[in-house]
Amino acid sequence: MRPKTTALLSGWRAIAKALGVGSEHTAISYARERVDPLPVVVVRGTPCAIPRYITEWKARRQNGGVLPDGIELERTHGLRAVSEALDVTIWAVMRLAQRERDPLPLQPVRQGERWAYRSALRDWIDRQTMPFAVHDRLRSPHHPRSRPAKKR
Repeated sequence: MRPKTTALLSGWRAIAKALGVGSEHTAISYARERVDPLPVVVVRGTPCAIPRYITEWKARRQNGGVLPDGIELERTHGLRAVSEALDVTIWAVMRLAQRERDPLPLQPVRQGERWAYRSALRDWIDRQTMPFAVHDRLRSPHHPRSRPAKKR
């Protein structure tokens, strides 16, 4: 029996519609953010996204970690728990969180432990395993798919 496949959102217009924003440029700017950018990958030159990942990203950013059906996203509390989830040392977690480009998406707190959404860690790991050329093209303002296609 074949595993159930997930339909991909293909193109900036479909991604913007899933986000509920009116402009493709807004979706592109979300994908270029420094910390916890929109989880988009390039497949054969076209930006694509998994709808569930978009919903989780939107919940992390806009709804305080609550999905539309009322379920709260899982959190990983403390540097030790984050280091175990990533299978690195605590020092590596602190170093990764301070990187200039694509830092670890830890949530800042005034008192107590730092924490991260598990889905944000998953998206961060996916970006680290993405070929650098693809990641760099996605972030480039001159990427041919960064701008909406001209109407013919």
